[in-house]
Amino acid sequence: MKPGRIIFRSMIILSAILLVVSILFYNGIFEFVHKTPAPEIISDMDYSCIDIQSSYNFFSDSSISRVPPENTYPMYSDYYDLDQTEIQEGEIRNNINPIPITPEIKNYAKHLYQTYCIACHGESGKGDGPIVTQVVLPDGEEGLPAPPDFKSDNTMGYSDARLFHVLSGGQNLMFPVAHKITPNQRWALVHYIRLLQKN
Repeated sequence: MKPGRIIFRSMIILSAILLVVSILFYNGIFEFVHKTPAPEIISDMDYSCIDIQSSYNFFSDSSISRVPPENTYPMYSDYYDLDQTEIQEGEIRNNINPIPITPEIKNYAKHLYQTYCIACHGESGKGDGPIVTQVVLPDGEEGLPAPPDFKSDNTMGYSDARLFHVLSGGQNLMFPVAHKITPNQRWALVHYIRLLQKN
């Protein structure tokens, strides 16, 4: 048999074998799947079985997160213990801003303010942020009331520690930011509020 004919027949046989194997894989008769995932140094929880903000049937209320038990403290964030309704004004007045005001702190505090506060309080602290002034509401729907102007007599009369307390525990419709930013960041924001009050 001529070499060319042997090569031709071999290619036909090999092609037929590949075609059969491909059909078997395509129809799920053969599977080429690792039974265990490949090892990873840092997986970053990429393969979590729980989708973000999804319901979860393990708990009766379908919630993924659990309410922490009473009298427990977070391990990796601070705990703010002053209750808005039980606050002692003496504690507030005697608590002094421990962060020195420097150009770096001013710039950092401005960044924090623009990140967390400007949407409601506005660029200059007048309570005219875009959430208050630019959100278009359907007829008859009441919008978010404007926060107080930082230069109002009431706010100007607050001590630094009182402002820190408002940031930490919230006040009226303002929600607390203690879970988002550290105590030092809140003290830096107090400095920036004072700068806005002077301008």
